[in-house]
Amino acid sequence: MKKILLFWGSLIFFIGFVSAECIIPTDGMVITEDTVFCEGEYYLPNGITIGADNVVLDCNGAELIGNVSINEYGSGIDIFQKNGVTIENCTIRGFSFGLYLYAGSNNDILNNDIKENMRTDIQIYVSSDLHCNNMVENNIGSGSRPIKFFNSNITLEDEIFSELILCNADNSNIKNVTIIGSENLKNNGIYITRTDNSNFTNINSSNNYWAIWLFRSSNNILTNSTMNNNGFSGIRLNHGSNNMLTYNTVNNNEEGGIWIEYSNNNNLLSNNINYNKYGVYLNYGSSPTMSYNNINYNIEYNLYLGHSQQNNITAPLNYWGTINKTEIDISIKDYHDDPDNGRVDYTPFLCEPYPTDFISDEDGECRVCTVPTDGMEITEDTTFCQGEYYLPSGISINANNVTLNCNGAILKNENNSTSYLSGSSDYNSYVSGGLIVLRSDNNVIKNCVILNSSSGINDRVLNVVWCKNNNSLINNTIVSSTYNGIRLCGNGNLIKNNLIEKNGLGFYSFNAGIYVSGDDNLVEGNIVENNENRNIWARGVNNTIENNNISTGRFGIASLSSSIIVGNIIKNHWASYGVGIELSGFGGNNHLENNILINNSVGVDIFASNSNTFVENKFYLNNIGIKAGSYGHTSNNIITKNEFENNNYYAISVYLSSFNNSIWDNSLYDNDIYDENRIS
Repeated sequence: MKKILLFWGSLIFFIGFVSAECIIPTDGMVITEDTVFCEGEYYLPNGITIGADNVVLDCNGAELIGNVSINEYGSGIDIFQKNGVTIENCTIRGFSFGLYLYAGSNNDILNNDIKENMRTDIQIYVSSDLHCNNMVENNIGSGSRPIKFFNSNITLEDEIFSELILCNADNSNIKNVTIIGSENLKNNGIYITRTDNSNFTNINSSNNYWAIWLFRSSNNILTNSTMNNNGFSGIRLNHGSNNMLTYNTVNNNEEGGIWIEYSNNNNLLSNNINYNKYGVYLNYGSSPTMSYNNINYNIEYNLYLGHSQQNNITAPLNYWGTINKTEIDISIKDYHDDPDNGRVDYTPFLCEPYPTDFISDEDGECRVCTVPTDGMEITEDTTFCQGEYYLPSGISINANNVTLNCNGAILKNENNSTSYLSGSSDYNSYVSGGLIVLRSDNNVIKNCVILNSSSGINDRVLNVVWCKNNNSLINNTIVSSTYNGIRLCGNGNLIKNNLIEKNGLGFYSFNAGIYVSGDDNLVEGNIVENNENRNIWARGVNNTIENNNISTGRFGIASLSSSIIVGNIIKNHWASYGVGIELSGFGGNNHLENNILINNSVGVDIFASNSNTFVENKFYLNNIGIKAGSYGHTSNNIITKNEFENNNYYAISVYLSSFNNSIWDNSLYDNDIYDENRIS
């Protein structure tokens, strides 16, 4: 009996020894049996292939490293038409595709680190619903974010992934999901295959390889989503029908904004498709419905019919970036360029960006416009005819709820010398009412080009001040005004997506590119540069200055009290002691968050301003990042979670007149904090 026990004990020991054996992976090896790799790093530019069903590969922590310069389309692990395979505990990086699972089922991909691969970390191809029967769990992708795979209906909300794969996940609801692949590569995205009747809302998939790829998926809705700066396409649609793509932003993608092949009866409605190589790419008989889209400024073509696209395309009521039919024709590649292509009929078209009801006639002419005249008073919705107009006395808006669409018209005078009272030292004596004067509320002024005026858009003339409210100034260009580009003293106004530059030529301390002295105004998405004195000046309360690009001048932003200053890029303010953001006056309570301040003499200067908050701002290459109390008392400021790098003198400089500040949890790179209160 003892001998038998000894035999079984020896057998057990032998089996345990065999299972612990490992092998060193070799480049291009084919695995046909259960395998355990030895730990270590292995350079395998041609990867590894699984050559049999029902194989377990345990990488045991081994790191498989590829080289796309040797094998541009290679995979770290290739599972081609195999079933019942398990891949676990692998680290895979540097390939075109980290792991490629092609037309297989009942496979398990578990507990792997698959990251920093050029196109996708995990790529799946299926030719039937059966091939969705795989388990992909506990995998970490690029950016150390999770890769998620679902093969049944799922509801996801408020999630961030490195990669998201839906395979036969009909009736899913995906909302407020962000896909962020590698920090260094444009890889990963959302891959939706054999998934129907699902909703995708408020998705952000930008700076990836493809933002969203719908493959053999139909009757889905993708809406209010952002897909910018991807390495291939924004939205890719293959072999799908009856999908609705609506109110999406698809910009700056390296190949196509929306790329459609082998697909019919899809709807493209009210999307912004700009600055891609091709705005919309159609091939192999794809004929979507396209209306109310802004398809502008795409590099090669706004609409491109591929070599196998012989169908005619009807695409009315889109805006093509111009109302010139010759220019629209040039931006569309169809039978005019290749007789094998179909024809594109784009008339009638929108005469300005959507949303608008300004539509061309069937001949493609935008005829309904008004020629502006000097001294004109506007009391109803008006669209100007394109052209250049000399208006020394300017125009005024004298009724509420009016939209003035300049339609790209150029309005100018010659920095009129009569626009101020000669010899007066009172700035309120200056007209600075300039070319468009607002005398009413709830109006919209858009698409104007204003040159060489006293001030571009204003709500005052001489000592008459109207201070009108809830007006919107959108997509205007204002250049070379004597005083202000925009000056408003009312409340609740919107100043958005304007180009404001080189204003304030008659230097005066109140000059600014944008000057708001009322409350609750929103200044958003503007390019404001090279204006004398201040680029943006907020003198009221509760104004929001958000996502502007501000550069070159004396002050980038100046705020007296309770402004919300968020997401701006502020750079190159050096002239006469240049300051990126100036907080002055006794109001204080400004909130600064997620701003980037680069190459200013001082990033932020706080004087005579208290109780300000600084959170998650970035300060690079300034002389001083934040300067507190150099010209007046300041106290009770909170400075936390900001990043300071390579500022020439100090990250933060605190003077004796600045006290009771809370400074903690900031990141300092090659920078120090100078605090006179700590010097004995």
